[in-house]
Amino acid sequence: MSKMTAHSNTPARPGTAVRPGQARAVFTVCRHLEGWAVEHDGKMLDHTSSKEEAKASANKRVRQLQDAGRPCQVNVAGETAMFGFGERVIR
Repeated sequence: MSKMTAHSNTPARPGTAVRPGQARAVFTVCRHLEGWAVEHDGKMLDHTSSKEEAKASANKRVRQLQDAGRPCQVNVAGETAMFGFGERVIR
C-alpha cells in the first residue's frame, strides 16, 4: 500500500510523505483588511500593504521551522499551484 499525505486520502508523491506524528505547518498569505497578512493556526501575522512582503515573511517563518525539522507548506491566495486556492479576505 502506498503512503498517504497528511491532508488527504490520496497517495503521496515519492519523497514527500510526512512522518507519522509530524503535522505540517501551513501558512497562508491572504488579504486582510486593507493589505496582506500571513495566517497560521488561526492567527493573523506580519500585516503589510504588499503581497510580496507577506510572501517573503511567510517563507522566512517556514524556513525557521524547516531548519528545526518540521514540514511546512505556504499557500498564497489568488495563486494556483496543484489544487488552486481562491483569494479570500479575512476580517
